[in-house]
Amino acid sequence: MISISKPSIIIAPYYVIKTLKEWDLIIHNEKIISEQIVITLSKNICEEKVIAINSFDLSSKLFQKKLIAECGKDHKTDFSYVKIRELTSNIPKVMYKSEAEKLGLPYSNLNISVDFYISLFKNASKIEIETYEKLREVVKKLK
Repeated sequence: MISISKPSIIIAPYYVIKTLKEWDLIIHNEKIISEQIVITLSKNICEEKVIAINSFDLSSKLFQKKLIAECGKDHKTDFSYVKIRELTSNIPKVMYKSEAEKLGLPYSNLNISVDFYISLFKNASKIEIETYEKLREVVKKLK
């Protein structure tokens, strides 16, 4: 966020950007990455009794749908709601692939991906527009 009074540039999953576009708040957006959701320390999600998830992240909702699809509605798994960066135990954790790799944790791919976009709000200042363009250039170089 560049401005304290209002957001001018955000990076968010597609569903957030879609809503902001429907509300006519975004002037421009661009996909910057598609991130895989993984589970650490697990080979079979249906065998896990406790799984750590970040309750405020889209990854947890997508994982819960995947769990029901693969293991059935009657399957019982307890969820430990944690901040993923607070790795206090050796229970399986749902996180983004880049997080697992950065932390050096073994993981299994869940075949779920989330597209992230960088977006510029309407009524952005000249400095905010220039910052947005610079951020887009940096992202293109990283690809």
